[in-house]
Amino acid sequence: MKKLDMYEIPYFDTFCDYVKYLSDTHGDKVGIVQFSRRGDKEAHSYRDLGEDVFGLARVLRKGGFAGAHIGLVGESSYDYLVAFLAINCAGAVAVTIDTEQPDDTIRTMLRHADVTAAFASDTFMPICQSLVDEGTVKKLVLMGKTGDSENLRSLCALGRTMDMELGDNLSPDMNSSIVFTSGTTSASKPVLLTQHNILVNATESVMIARGTQDLFSPLPLYHTYGLNSTVMGNMINGISITINGDLKTMLRDMKLSEAKTLAAVPLMVEAIYKGMMNGVAEAGMTDKVKTLMAINRFLGKFGLSFRKKDLLSIKEKAGFGNFDQFVVGGAHISRELSNDLKLLGITVLQGYGITECSPLISVNSMTSCEMGSVGHVVPSCQIKFVDDEILVKGPNVMQGYYKNPELTKEAFDEDGWFKTGDLGYMDKNGFLYINGRKKNLIVCKNGNKISPEMLEALLAPLPIVKEVLVSATTGGEGTDDVKVAASILPDPKITAGMTAYEILEHLQRDVDQINKQLPTYQQIQMINIRETEFEKTASKKIKRSIV
Repeated sequence: MKKLDMYEIPYFDTFCDYVKYLSDTHGDKVGIVQFSRRGDKEAHSYRDLGEDVFGLARVLRKGGFAGAHIGLVGESSYDYLVAFLAINCAGAVAVTIDTEQPDDTIRTMLRHADVTAAFASDTFMPICQSLVDEGTVKKLVLMGKTGDSENLRSLCALGRTMDMELGDNLSPDMNSSIVFTSGTTSASKPVLLTQHNILVNATESVMIARGTQDLFSPLPLYHTYGLNSTVMGNMINGISITINGDLKTMLRDMKLSEAKTLAAVPLMVEAIYKGMMNGVAEAGMTDKVKTLMAINRFLGKFGLSFRKKDLLSIKEKAGFGNFDQFVVGGAHISRELSNDLKLLGITVLQGYGITECSPLISVNSMTSCEMGSVGHVVPSCQIKFVDDEILVKGPNVMQGYYKNPELTKEAFDEDGWFKTGDLGYMDKNGFLYINGRKKNLIVCKNGNKISPEMLEALLAPLPIVKEVLVSATTGGEGTDDVKVAASILPDPKITAGMTAYEILEHLQRDVDQINKQLPTYQQIQMINIRETEFEKTASKKIKRSIV
């Protein structure tokens, strides 16, 4: 196994140490950028961020909220980031809420996490106000620009005038946040993380994949991937990060940001790639581009290229000319898609994480990248395999599920290793590969096991496929005789004017080609056409448990 190059990135004991480092080291550099619905740019330096965070932390501590559980309910924004950091600098616990959940679920999460105060955006104030009315929440503060007398910004300004030391009540092992899992196969679980869990993971997320370019992130800050790895990790390097909290303005803001790196989940990347290829089709260039890509795949084995500018122009014409790097996590992205994007001038760095591990476990880098893998394991993290399941131990692993000792006990083996539920293996060069979720495996009556995620990765890049989920259905001679079925939502732009029969016929031809690459037991035997999108988690993964 070759030695992996590591960048020298500082570790931090507490959140106050972390924020002070950002402010002192990067000072007047632009740190966080966001755009309004109208497209107006709002930029904040690292010094401004530090002063706002410490200001709000002083107000919280003076108000007696040290040790309290404080909810964060809102879209990704500068205010959200300030609130999260300030809660931790004050010695309180941040409870990050998935705002895509139904109203009643949001209230249930806040009650379960014993929240006594909350920061909420204007959209979610009514939900939180009902908890104030019932007496659960004692203090509710509005996030976002407003003329109201008291809001997050006014409290930051008030705290800037206070003379109060911070950090003396903090320790690495104190609780930092309660984060609810995405819940793809079961109900969301409240993960309890310490300051050390998060800070060591933030540092190590850029120790391998060092971010040096301006970054655009549409990832939700209530998810550990969007907050801990993407924003907190990259801020250590002092880069400019554009946060987007509105999917309606995402594509516009991507262009306005002029960023070169995009943090994304596979569904976003697949949509971007298909958008590029749709443009190629509309220009009548599909056959030419496919031939050119096939030639370059072959030449790439020898370090050569042919008419590379023609391929790069596809990215330019589609409006993604600035981007040359996609950092992808949250789910698996296929090797084929990663290779095709590389031909178009975009390197895909795939990582792997899970909320219970703060979240990052492994990641690729620009100097050591293997398409299809999820990269190298971060330095302080250990992994082992038990019946192909990945088990993890390290300072990034959670303390447990809040108020659920039974579920916590089930999550660890007898030696304290966390059971991820993910299946995988490591090659001789130290690259980790994920095969799918243990719970999702399709088990045939002859003992063969099929990973639906592997089949989905083959189907997703098809131009006609917008969304896909592979599962088992019973059939044949007995109830234990399973068949592999693919539920597919066709892309309406591609299938406009086509009948249901024509769509199915088109899909069947594509599936037949894929089946030729597979052993008989893995072949897709049924295709179901959907008319509506699948319900998804915050990280845009399909909720299998309700399909």
